[in-house]
Amino acid sequence: PQTISYPDHHQYTLADWHHLLRQARECNAHLLTTTKDAARLTPTQRAQVRQLPITLEFENEPALQRLLDE
Repeated sequence: PQTISYPDHHQYTLADWHHLLRQARECNAHLLTTTKDAARLTPTQRAQVRQLPITLEFENEPALQRLLDE
C-alpha cells in the first residue's frame, strides 16, 4: 500500500487532486480521508473519497479536565 501525506490544513490544489486520483487508479486503490478533512473538499471531490470518521474517547475524563484546567 502507498501513503501520500500532506501537512495538516493543506490547501489542495487541482494538481494535487489529479495526482491523488491518478495514483489511486494506478494502484486500484481508494482515496481515504477523515470526515473532518473531507469537509474542506468540494462536493465532487467528497464523492470520490472514502471518509473515515474518528472519535476520541478518554478513559479518565476527570484527569484530562484537571490537565486542561492547569
